[in-house]
Amino acid sequence: MDTPDFWYPHSAAPTIANKAWPYALAPISALFGMVSTAKRRFAVSERAGMPVICIGNVTAGGVGKTPVAIELARMLKEEAETPVFLTRGYGGSEPGPLVVSPCDQSPEEVGDEALLLARTADVIKSGDRVAGARLAKSVDASLIIMDDGFQNHGLYKNFSILVIDGQAGLGNNRLIPAGPLREHFSDGLKRAQAVIIMGPGAPGDQLAHEAQAHGVPVFRAKIEPDLSSTEDLIGRRLIAYAGIGRPEKFFASLTDIGASVLETAAYADHHIYTEREARGLITWAEKLKADLVTTEKDLARLCCSKEMCQILAERSLVLPIHVTFDDKPGLLLLLKDAIAAARVSHTYIPPGGRHGGA
Repeated sequence: MDTPDFWYPHSAAPTIANKAWPYALAPISALFGMVSTAKRRFAVSERAGMPVICIGNVTAGGVGKTPVAIELARMLKEEAETPVFLTRGYGGSEPGPLVVSPCDQSPEEVGDEALLLARTADVIKSGDRVAGARLAKSVDASLIIMDDGFQNHGLYKNFSILVIDGQAGLGNNRLIPAGPLREHFSDGLKRAQAVIIMGPGAPGDQLAHEAQAHGVPVFRAKIEPDLSSTEDLIGRRLIAYAGIGRPEKFFASLTDIGASVLETAAYADHHIYTEREARGLITWAEKLKADLVTTEKDLARLCCSKEMCQILAERSLVLPIHVTFDDKPGLLLLLKDAIAAARVSHTYIPPGGRHGGA
C-alpha cells in the first residue's frame, strides 16, 4: 500500500483533500485507538523461555527496522549468541509457524524481509508470535530477535526498541487511518527500553528529547552504503529501481557515492515484481545502454521469484547497506544486561550453556 500524502503534510501538496482527509477519518482513528488500548490492557503475554528482543515502531511503513534487526544479530553473534529472527513475514501467504528456507520458498509465501533476514541467521515466519517462539527452540537458538511485533502483546518481550525515522518523524501525529500512528508515541515509550533515531532531522530531534525526558535511552543511527562494495557502481550508467519504504533514500545514496543515475523507478514497499515489469526494466536498460541497480531487499524478492524476475536479479547490481550506531558499545551493554536479566528471571538453559536461575 502506498503511503497517503496527508500522513506526512510537510512533504505533501497542501490540497483541500490532504487537509480534509484526516478530519474525515478521525472517527475511525478514534475507534482504532480504543481497540488498540483494550488489547494492550487485557493482553496476557506468554514467556518464550529464552530472551526476546523486539525491534518495532509506532508508525506504519518502513523506518529501517529490518536493517537494525540484522545489525543487532551480527553484534550479538560476535558475543557468542545464537539469535533467531521471528517475523510475521509481511505479504507472505504461509501462516506458519515455519523455519524459512530461502532456496525452497518464495517471497509470495514468506515475504521479502524473511528472505533477507535469512542471510544473517535462522528465521521463523509466524503470524502467531507465541507459536513462532515455541518453534524457535527447535533451531537451537539462544535468543529471539523480533522484526516488528511491538504492538503484538501475545509474546513477552525482555527488551523493546522503537525505531523512528529522523526526517519523517510521526507525520501528522494521528492514528491510523487518519495518520501513520499504530499507537501514540507516549504510549509506546511506556513499554520501550530504548529508542533509535534513524538519520538526521528536526522531527527526530524532538522525539529524542521526549524519550529522554521519559528516561528512555536514545541512540542515533544511520543507514550507510557498504563502501567496500561500491566500486562496481561508480562510473556506470545506472537505472535504479526499488520497492521499499522510502525509495528516494536509496536513489540519493547512489548519487552520494558518485554513481551516475540516469533514471529511477519507485514501487510500493514489499512490491512483488511481475514478469512484465521485470521484462520492462531489462528492455529499458538495454535501450539506454545502462546497468540496473537495486536494493538487497528487492534482490531477495527477485532471486526466489518467477523466471523473468530471476533473470532481472542476475542482471542487477546491488548496493549493500549496513546500520551504524553513534554509541554501539552503549547499546550493546544495554542488550547484554537485558539478556542476562532475562536468563536470571526464567528457568532457561542456553544451548551448550549452564542452567540459569529460577
